[in-house]
Amino acid sequence: MIWFFNAAPYVVAVGAILLSLFEIIKDWGDYKKKWLRIAVAFVFIIVSVVSVISLHHDETEKTKIAHDSKVENDKLRDDLGSTRDELQKTRDALGEMRNSLSQLSKPHGPKAELSFTFVPFPNPPMGQPMIPVTRTTLPRNPDGSVHVEFTLVNLTKVDAIAVNINVRICAECKFAKEPAGLLKDPQLGETGRFLFLPRVHAMETYLTISLDIAVPPNVGDFPVGFEYRCNNCVLPTQVAQGTVVIAR
Repeated sequence: MIWFFNAAPYVVAVGAILLSLFEIIKDWGDYKKKWLRIAVAFVFIIVSVVSVISLHHDETEKTKIAHDSKVENDKLRDDLGSTRDELQKTRDALGEMRNSLSQLSKPHGPKAELSFTFVPFPNPPMGQPMIPVTRTTLPRNPDGSVHVEFTLVNLTKVDAIAVNINVRICAECKFAKEPAGLLKDPQLGETGRFLFLPRVHAMETYLTISLDIAVPPNVGDFPVGFEYRCNNCVLPTQVAQGTVVIAR
């Protein structure tokens, strides 16, 4: 049926031309003068030709517009398909990235954990667990300071890698002198010092850390300890510390 609708304009145009032709033939005898007949015939031919050409031009333009529209729609459809594929690829890539980050955030393997102990501490026989000392009694020095010795110990079976240590003393206290091996850090203020250890081996204690702490006269006991982070440590929930009781 499409061919019928496509041919309909031409059928109408040809019908109109034939009707006009019949009218001219019917009235041909009324045109007495030769030039008038020539003029009527010329006008009829010109109008008929122009009508057919105009109709053909219109149909050609419609066909071209329809074709261009189809090409544009096909291109848009292809572009939308490509965009949809790219979006799917992006979603897949983001999903893989999210899964990778999720895997990275999950703990992998055993973790190390560091503990505080005063020095000296009981050194158990080989194979026996060490029990950290977290409370000790110490005297004041003549200048009012207290000499404290402690260390950190890795009681786990995993090496602690790249360990950051923030040594802390009580808020009312001060360092009577700068402790050897520790660094000042503006972020830690006057009651904190920094220490970096590349590795603390499993079941190992670090070297003794010595502090000379100026303690206010009215203080009878005070805490000493450290905060820490490392690449493969359990995330601490509190400061590893002990309590120093001042001897009377």
